[in-house]
Amino acid sequence: MTNPLPLSLLLLAGLSPLAQAGQTKVATVAQPFALYGVNAAKLAHGSSGLQAVFTTPAGVYYSASASGASPWSTPLLLASGANRPAIAITQNGMVAVAYHRANNIYYRYFNQYTWSAPFLLTGGDEVALAAFRNEIHVAYTGYGVRWAKFPVNTPQNISVNAEFVVPMTLCGPSMSATPAIAVIPIARGSKVPLVLVGFQFQWYGATACGTGVQLFTVYTRTGANSWYPAGLGAGGPGAVSISLAGNPQTGDCYAAISSVQDATSEAVLWTRNMWTGGPLRSLTLLPRRAIVSVAAFNSTTPRFRIAVSDFTQSTDGYGPAWHRSGAWTNADAAPNWDGPALTLSANARDVQALASEVLTVDPKSRVICKGDLARRYAWIDQKLTPTSFDLLLDSDVIGVTIPCTATGGGGANSQ
Repeated sequence: MTNPLPLSLLLLAGLSPLAQAGQTKVATVAQPFALYGVNAAKLAHGSSGLQAVFTTPAGVYYSASASGASPWSTPLLLASGANRPAIAITQNGMVAVAYHRANNIYYRYFNQYTWSAPFLLTGGDEVALAAFRNEIHVAYTGYGVRWAKFPVNTPQNISVNAEFVVPMTLCGPSMSATPAIAVIPIARGSKVPLVLVGFQFQWYGATACGTGVQLFTVYTRTGANSWYPAGLGAGGPGAVSISLAGNPQTGDCYAAISSVQDATSEAVLWTRNMWTGGPLRSLTLLPRRAIVSVAAFNSTTPRFRIAVSDFTQSTDGYGPAWHRSGAWTNADAAPNWDGPALTLSANARDVQALASEVLTVDPKSRVICKGDLARRYAWIDQKLTPTSFDLLLDSDVIGVTIPCTATGGGGANSQ
């Protein structure tokens, strides 16, 4: 797969993008919050298409679609009586799923032919997954905040060797929740991962950190180094949601955080280049609580996508949901948006953003002919009736037609 040409270069070349959009229903479920938060990804995109996980009263289900617009497979029950799933896809196309059941975290992988048997990873409450090359990175909570990694098809019991990102005894007895994770290389093309783990941390009673303190924060780890604050933004008490993303080609990373601090509610997008240590930038998405998700394009420009559920603007917790994409360099105080925000649903709750960039290359002549510059998805949990909910995928594709011109023998680059 190859790296796309930046949108700015296509526009300079006189290539007009054509916007396309459409929603498809993945499933109807009889359970609110079937996506169970945005901190851990429930939707992933790989060489074989889109893969999704969600929860029903029966347990954790899996479904797939080649293009998002094509029919979704009949949902497969991966784990009865389970909840809180997370999904990731490795470079070699394997699908990894982790989930919570009975105070433990289990793991299964799909090798493009069959699913593995369930494997007990560790005791814990919530889990988030990210893929880096052909390894799976795991962030989980339950006994502090911990991180571990292993080859996608060789799961390990990580209860002993997982590293503490933050121990549960920091400043005194505490509770951790909503782990989020993103992994990029420490430099473009490097095989060494830079890991970001975000989470909610709360201390009860008087501690060295204060009394009743609650916060969102992000820590990072490079190579074999210890964990330290990433300097990628933070949220205060009244935690609502957290989402992390990173661009593996530019080092630009993003944290979407919603919280209530000093009686002020807000949803904020933070960005910082983790390779250069550039300035921390922030943008207030809404001056109130919201469920926010962010995704980074695999692109040579720092492009990103956000999805927002404005759930407080309704009487039942299901409100307007929208998405928006753009580019944001550390040199700019604000993003350069592709266009206005697009409404997904008037009655949604959980939302997730997924972004990818692909150009089609003629394999014989090694020239760029045409392709989809950007595939942009949003995964939403929409209320139909008090007991019926639709899981919808909204796709927004920028299509380009490019004259077949030589690329100097190197071909185009793609993700």
